Amino acid sequence: MMRHASGLPATLAMLACIVLGAAAASPDPQQLSCILANCGAQATACLTDAGCTAAQDCFAGCAADDAVCSNLCFFSTGTKLFGELALCSSDNGCTPPTLVGNQTCPDFEQSPAAAAVDLSAALVQGGVWYVAGGANRGYDCLPCQVALYQERPDGSLSVRGSSFVNGKLLDITWETAEPGGGALDLNYTLFESLPVEERWRVVDVSDDGDFILLLICSTILGGSEYVGSQVYSTTKNATISADVAARFDAAIQEAGLADALPAISGYCSINYSASCQYADWLPVSGPAASPAAGPVFAPAPVPAAAGPSSAAARAGPAGGVGALALAAAAAALLL
Repeated sequence: MMRHASGLPATLAMLACIVLGAAAASPDPQQLSCILANCGAQATACLTDAGCTAAQDCFAGCAADDAVCSNLCFFSTGTKLFGELALCSSDNGCTPPTLVGNQTCPDFEQSPAAAAVDLSAALVQGGVWYVAGGANRGYDCLPCQVALYQERPDGSLSVRGSSFVNGKLLDITWETAEPGGGALDLNYTLFESLPVEERWRVVDVSDDGDFILLLICSTILGGSEYVGSQVYSTTKNATISADVAARFDAAIQEAGLADALPAISGYCSINYSASCQYADWLPVSGPAASPAAGPVFAPAPVPAAAGPSSAAARAGPAGGVGALALAAAAAALLL
C-alpha cells in the first residue's frame, strides 16, 4: 500500500488520491491548487473524515491503470463527503470531464424489433432482474447485482438496485425513470451527492425472450461519460448459450456497435456466490417477484419493409470507469 509523509505534502497527496482519478499517475499541481482554492471546505471535511481516509487507503492499493480495482474501491468506500468533494472539483473545472475509455455514447439506430419492445412494461413484468453478463468489468459486473422494477400507483416506474462490493451493500434508488418504447431514461444520486444520468436502449432480445441485450450510456460530474452493456435475465447465474451469444454478436455488428462493445464471449460474468448480501426490500431468497407465466420479453414482429439498421459508432474500445468514478492516482505527490 502506498504511504504518505506527514504534513501538507501528505495532505495534497491524499487529496490527489481521492479526487484526480486512476489515469492521473502524475497529478497536476494546478488541479490540486484549483481544488484547494475552490473546494477548501469540502476538502477539509473529506480529508478529516474516516470514510474518505478508507477510500484513499483502498485506492492506494490499486495500480494506476487498474480500473476494476479502482471502481471496486469507489463503490465500496464512497461517501457523501467524498462525492461532494468530487462534485465541487468538477463544477469548478478543476477536474474536467473525462471520456471513460475514450468513449462517447455511440450513434445507434435500433432495429424495428428492438424499438418495438416495451422495455419498462417488460421489466415490471419480470420483477426481479439479474445480470447474465456485462461489457465492462469495472462497472457492469459489480458482484451480486440485482434490480427490482415495479409500477407505482400513479403508473410511473419504480427502480431499485443492489450490489455487494468489498463487503459493503450498495443500494440505489432511481429518482426518475422515463420510458420510451425500447429505451429508458434513468436518473439517480450516488452517495447522496453525485447526480448520474443514464439511458438504456434495447439492442436485441433472444428468440425465447429469456435474455435482453442492453446498451447503457451514463453521464456523471458535468459530462464524464461511460458506455457499457449488460445482458439481463430473470434467472440468477443464467448461462448465455452459444446460439444466443451468436445472435447478440450479430445484433451488435448490425447496429454499428462493434467498436463500442466486445463480443458476448468477452462479457464478464457476475459473482452470485453464497456470500452475497442483498437489500431487505429485494425478494431474492426465493423466486422472482410476480414471475411471468411465459417469456418476459416476447420478441416483437419485424415489419416486412424493415431493412438493416445503420449506425455510426464513434466510441473507442470499451474500458474501465476508473476516471468516471474518480478513483485513485497510484503515485504519491510531493513526497
